[in-house]
Amino acid sequence: MTDENVGRQQVGQDDIDLTEWVLGFEIRVDGDMVGAIEGEPGTIEYFTVNPKAEYQHLKQAALNEFINLSQDHGATEIVTSGLMEPSVIPTLEAEGFEERSNETGWVKEI
Repeated sequence: MTDENVGRQQVGQDDIDLTEWVLGFEIRVDGDMVGAIEGEPGTIEYFTVNPKAEYQHLKQAALNEFINLSQDHGATEIVTSGLMEPSVIPTLEAEGFEERSNETGWVKEI
């Protein structure tokens, strides 16, 4: 565990609750809003988590929960806009997203 992770609680996909919201989905853990995914199943316009959230692996868990939700809605890929927060890029790469060659953003077949 690195110093930045001291005191942070491990969070997994089962701990994530995506709650429908006007612009997409609120990311909640234990009832607390810790981030948001703007968009609809299969499309991410913007993805952010509270930088002060005390959870490890929050981005990864939230992204995987969104992928499952998208599959449940019949999506065969997840496409992002080019407006991703820089801190989200490593998570997209780790989860198998690839930069779109002819357009901005990222894509992952599911």
